[in-house]
Amino acid sequence: MPYLPMEAKNLDWWPEFVREIFMEIGRTLAGRPLRPDFVFGIEIKAPWPDHKVTLSYFSLADLAAEDLEEIEGVYVLEATGPKLAGARWEFYQRHLDFLVGEAIRRSSLQSS
Repeated sequence: MPYLPMEAKNLDWWPEFVREIFMEIGRTLAGRPLRPDFVFGIEIKAPWPDHKVTLSYFSLADLAAEDLEEIEGVYVLEATGPKLAGARWEFYQRHLDFLVGEAIRRSSLQSS
């Protein structure tokens, strides 16, 4: 499922609008760790008007039911709207945690 090239594990590789999504995920979590059970109870504010951002989690059982062989669960980040007609990315938790954390750290450095 998720294949991220090595460059994708670097926040600078992502376009600015995706970095903004990572930042919004961090703001939404408000310091809580990313966990599959939080995904169902959070709404992520889209950084642009008329867009929607959703974060879903698919467990190993979910993936096995789809005949997908994975080593761990997967987060799926989707953004829809006029600018991003159905953008979709898949992440393992460790990669998404890193990107969200890095976006928050950079924002903190810029605001100080």
